[in-house]
Amino acid sequence: MAGQQQPPGQPGQEPPGQGPPGSGAPGGAPPGMAQQSRIDYYKNLIDPKVTAVAGVGAWAGALVLSFFVVTFFSLAEKLGGDLSGIDMSHWMLTGGIGGGFESQGTAFSVFQLYAQLDSNYWGVGPILHYLIPAIVLLLAGRAVAGHFLRNRPNATAVDTVVVSAALAVPFVVMLLLGSFIFTHDNISYDIVSLLLMGLAYPLVFASIGAAMRTRAAVTSINGLIAGVGSFVLGFGIWYFIVDPFADMSGVDGWGDLPGSTAQFDFLAEYLSNHALGAERFFPEWYIVVAALVGGGALAYYLKVRDPLAGMGKGAHVGVGYFILATLIAFGAAFTRLSDAMEYDTWPEAIVAQVNATISGLSAQIILAGVVYPVAFAAIGGAIGAKVYATQSTGSRQGAAMGPGAQQGTSPPPTGPGGQQGGSRPPAGSGGQPPQGGSPPPAGGQSTQPGGNPPAEERGQQSQGSSPPPAEDSGQQLRGGGQSPTEEPESDTESDGQPPQR
Repeated sequence: MAGQQQPPGQPGQEPPGQGPPGSGAPGGAPPGMAQQSRIDYYKNLIDPKVTAVAGVGAWAGALVLSFFVVTFFSLAEKLGGDLSGIDMSHWMLTGGIGGGFESQGTAFSVFQLYAQLDSNYWGVGPILHYLIPAIVLLLAGRAVAGHFLRNRPNATAVDTVVVSAALAVPFVVMLLLGSFIFTHDNISYDIVSLLLMGLAYPLVFASIGAAMRTRAAVTSINGLIAGVGSFVLGFGIWYFIVDPFADMSGVDGWGDLPGSTAQFDFLAEYLSNHALGAERFFPEWYIVVAALVGGGALAYYLKVRDPLAGMGKGAHVGVGYFILATLIAFGAAFTRLSDAMEYDTWPEAIVAQVNATISGLSAQIILAGVVYPVAFAAIGGAIGAKVYATQSTGSRQGAAMGPGAQQGTSPPPTGPGGQQGGSRPPAGSGGQPPQGGSPPPAGGQSTQPGGNPPAEERGQQSQGSSPPPAEDSGQQLRGGGQSPTEEPESDTESDGQPPQR
């Protein structure tokens, strides 16, 4: 039945155009729905069993794959002494998602030592440890989205992403449990940082996997521009305000290899401020501000009202940011390797430098180019959507309170002879024209504007009938057929430009 709410936990196979109460469309609820109602709505969309299986499975799969890598490279024996392979695997998994250790400096030193080992096949080992959780969560998010769309083929893209991103909850729960189970005297976890990164990392990659499954656009021209702008804004603040040259000497030009190497090292230093260095868990403030501004500005420019949709639009910033971070990471690696090629025989120090350079690529690209910019830009997008919704609502209310905007706020214009245009004569007047007017024509036909019949005829017509109901101001919400994250067509098109009338 249309509008009938389904019991929680059951797949929603509603007919097209039907959904939860008041939705008017599959997978949607009216914009402006109360916050508690919206939470209940998404609770009914999320299948707890599927979410739990996906989250726990993603954690277990990433842990097993990390164990294979640790075993292949004999990492536990070389770095941990009596540390078991499974304990080291969970440590590597935690480091791969961005950290969560009580001493970030100690963990960073271990990863640096791992990166410099000549037995890691030129940095392949550390690269795999950073890639494994990202790939597993992408696949898990895509799988949950596919299951959801098979049961609700008409669901919106945002609803699908929300359902898939929910696997972050069981994923972080397993990370927290693993921090107590797979422990050692040399391993200590920080619960707060582990909780934050354990949520942010799977939220980002599961959402990307779900968006890929729905074939939703992961960026746009406006998103690319906003992403590049966010990167430049953060870099500009770092360059002009933080003044990195206070702690490092200037660099040469791009004319030769030493100058290019110094330039790329300088740019890579900016990437390291994305919580990639020792004793850093949180990115520097200017990086956070730049991502928030980019995501908020994009959602506001696209006239998004719903915070969830704003998060999706704000996340489009990540692609432009990712492109620049990837270019810098590969540029720095290429120039360093080119510099090392000048040696006929590589000494041990050069081997360690090359290994560290290659192994750092995945951390720079995944964390600095994807996780942090997407997470903070999504938050900024939600803020930008909220600001636009508040501003547009205030503007509409102000227009509604203007002169003549509401019925009864000012008298309607008067026609010839002082009669109000389209109005009916007073009861009992017999349809007589106002003083100074002309009598009605023969045949009893009325000369009132709009062709209204005389009062006697109107009285006969009104018997047994009722006037049409006044237009309901909430008609758009009841019949719009929009999801809670879909914007009205009058605001913007998909590319953010006003629609053509």
